Amino acid sequence: MALRPQTGCYRSSGLRQERFGRGDCVGFAAGRFAVLQELSMPLSLHEFAGFRWVDWDSSAKKRTIAAGINSHEVEGTFSTLIMSGVLERFPGLKVVSAELNCGWLPYFLRRLDERFETRGARVHGSAFPTKLTLKPSEYFRRQLYATFIDDPFGIGHRHDIGVDNLLWSSDFPHSATFWPHSREKIAKDFAGVAETEKQKILSRNTAQLYGFD
Repeated sequence: MALRPQTGCYRSSGLRQERFGRGDCVGFAAGRFAVLQELSMPLSLHEFAGFRWVDWDSSAKKRTIAAGINSHEVEGTFSTLIMSGVLERFPGLKVVSAELNCGWLPYFLRRLDERFETRGARVHGSAFPTKLTLKPSEYFRRQLYATFIDDPFGIGHRHDIGVDNLLWSSDFPHSATFWPHSREKIAKDFAGVAETEKQKILSRNTAQLYGFD
């Protein structure tokens, strides 16, 4: 892959992120991961991005079924990025789960760590050539992020996830937004949260990740 022209294209476009759709994230192209890492440009995984799920015959059925499982595809993609060694090979790559909330992450990270610590050396070595030097949760806290719109449970478990890895979203002007009552929603959901942590989650983490004031 001709990386230089692609790098120049990204730079000249003024884009702040790249979006990953459905498909094999390991085969997404190491060249593109390298470009995104060089540019410090985050990769975004929106709802239903990642592994293909059941192809129901109508969008209404898909939306109904997805109500309780819409994080599953990104769970699979996050697990693949971590366990296949992509994040080990590209330590500067940043990946964001968008619009999938964050309450699912504490168990997900605990389970990955548990499996890796009890079976990792035996199972991982025969599956992928890249040796992992960190626990799965450590890769997550170094390189992965999750946005949320409405997730009091996730806020309550922010320390199990990582305060630096959480990004609040209003989702305006889409239907999931609480606007024009966003401030009231924030006050309710962040009650009791330290001001420094609140400011990180509401704005500073996002500004640092995407490089704006």
